[in-house]
Amino acid sequence: MPRDVVDQLETAETSADLIPFLGATGAATRIAAVRRAKEIGGPDAISLLTSAVLRDELPAGPDPDVFRAEAIKAIGEIGGDDALEALLEIHDVYAQRSSSAPADGWRSLGHTSVLLATVQELGRWRTAEEVAKLLADITSDETGRRYTSVVRELACTALLNNEMDAAGVASVEARADYLMDHLTGRGEGSADDWIPGRSGVKTQAATRNSAIVDMLVDYGTPVLPLVEARRRQPGGSDEYTRALGYVVHLTQLANQRDQEDQCAAEMRMVVEAILLYAKEHDGILPSGPDWKRDLMPYLTTEADLQCPSSDGGTTVGYELNPNISGQSLDEYEYPDRVVCLYEALSSGERAYPHGGLTQCAFLNGRTRLLTEQWDGYRMSVNDF
Repeated sequence: MPRDVVDQLETAETSADLIPFLGATGAATRIAAVRRAKEIGGPDAISLLTSAVLRDELPAGPDPDVFRAEAIKAIGEIGGDDALEALLEIHDVYAQRSSSAPADGWRSLGHTSVLLATVQELGRWRTAEEVAKLLADITSDETGRRYTSVVRELACTALLNNEMDAAGVASVEARADYLMDHLTGRGEGSADDWIPGRSGVKTQAATRNSAIVDMLVDYGTPVLPLVEARRRQPGGSDEYTRALGYVVHLTQLANQRDQEDQCAAEMRMVVEAILLYAKEHDGILPSGPDWKRDLMPYLTTEADLQCPSSDGGTTVGYELNPNISGQSLDEYEYPDRVVCLYEALSSGERAYPHGGLTQCAFLNGRTRLLTEQWDGYRMSVNDF
């Protein structure tokens, strides 16, 4: 995508600002607009995405398929009653199209994507009847049958939630214990865990295990001590122990991604504070050893200047690029190429807290995870 398009998408504040991009000819631009609409959220974003999915003028082919699936997923992730109504509206339209026209590639895949997203959102309703209806819809044609295992797992998730609600299991910890109690000794690696003659279709027990693992991962770090304690208990089968190991590993990965997202958000906030400071000081950027103190009127707390990956033993903070310290903003024609902030330890040494990567914020506010070597330039402090 052209740089000006990227900048316009990043700075879009309302769903209406995205209308030209959702109708663009380039697939990458349309999908980027969908993701920005998800970030903006709200009923207007849901309405805009729904209209985009139902547009008839998009040409057939793989790009519109990907675009529609991305938009449907975004609607589901925005969530709420408006999202449910939108998904069901799209479902009804696609159901009518499928029954009145040949199931060519894009219509068949689009219909299946809608149903998958709707079933996933229906998991919030936790009623077996609604899940069963969607399950029947999605497996009613050849394309839908390819997704049987996925839909079965979504249905298992809904039914497990229903079971726990009926049993009065409320807290996250209690629900985690309940799920681990119902994780069978069997895993998914044995031949007996797959339906003979149906490639890619698991037995109900294996599908239920997959749903339990995914639900435990969704509960996040609060349940990790419980999972670790269960792993250490003697007498569990290899499959059972391995399944709990997946939970630990996937939860840690999810936590790492959350920290990266939070770090990026905080860095953008600090860059905004730097630009506000410059605006009130004739365009001159902060400088000197007290630059952080100078920013405090524009920030909430000093913690805003630390990466969320910091722990009791290691503090990772945000440091100002020394080559722009005290300089005028007018000197930088391309602020999207000027590193403003980088991550460093208290010793001043550059930090790589995100799985060997470091977060950098540029002078236009965008952020990016970088390796030590990027675009042919050393990213050490002395070589900015």
